[in-house]
Amino acid sequence: MTRAKKTDAHWERPDLLRVESKRPEKEYKWAREDNVERLQDEGWKTSQDPRLKTDRVEGDGAQLDTTVRRRELVLMEMPAEKAAARRTYWRTKGEEQLKAIRERFQEEAERRGFAVHQHFERR
Repeated sequence: MTRAKKTDAHWERPDLLRVESKRPEKEYKWAREDNVERLQDEGWKTSQDPRLKTDRVEGDGAQLDTTVRRRELVLMEMPAEKAAARRTYWRTKGEEQLKAIRERFQEEAERRGFAVHQHFERR
């Protein structure tokens, strides 16, 4: 009778976009190289922090500068306070647009004689 050999081997799917040693006062996002300029216009900067750690992957190519890259992606960063203000701006804008759409829908339904009984609340 053979005994099964017990092993502590553990495997989990690698997170190829994982970044370690992030600074808490910064927010980070990966961006395609063709979107970098647009994101810079919005306040993002290419991350060149040498303390950030990413896994190197064969085929990433040689780094020509200190920008943190992963194949065709570039790591961008923004101060956390500015990122929070940006999120608030876009959330408010989205809520205003959604409210206008609901009001137009309600008006059109009433104009056509449909009864609308659903009331939507953001959770």
